[in-house]
Amino acid sequence: MKKKINKLNRAAIDSLKKQIDQAFPWKGKKAFYVESPDALSVSNSEEYKRLFVSAVAELRDDGVALRTYRHSEAADPRYDVDEIRNVDKVVVEVPDKEDIEGHHMNADVAENIMERNNIAIEVVPDGKGGAKINVQSDGTVKALINFVENLPKEIRDQLSERKNNGDL
Repeated sequence: MKKKINKLNRAAIDSLKKQIDQAFPWKGKKAFYVESPDALSVSNSEEYKRLFVSAVAELRDDGVALRTYRHSEAADPRYDVDEIRNVDKVVVEVPDKEDIEGHHMNADVAENIMERNNIAIEVVPDGKGGAKINVQSDGTVKALINFVENLPKEIRDQLSERKNNGDL
């Protein structure tokens, strides 16, 4: 694991975390996701932006981890997943590829985000170098919602098996 100075947009991450915690004050695995690498200053590389699919900031009690999904340049797997931990801190941790759960993934990105989180709210660039929750004109937001622990054990076991087989 490498430690580096955080170059991500921490102010946007902190602001979004506070907004989501206020809107959803319960304990659980909460997140926000973006479909643009510009929303959180993920990378300035044009090559990276070309391969970028989505990123999700997973909000946990011990910090915020950013998982980025990008198209693989190989036919299999479909996606490469990178992770940066503690993106809400001055110094981030970048784990080795083999230490990232699901680094190579063939599953659908949205399904993977839902499997890992109870709720993930969509955020978009705010036009000022940051990001904002994508609130629609009717006041609703786009969110990926999953409460797997409330599913029957049989279905949870099937999902777990699919994940272990690399299908999720």
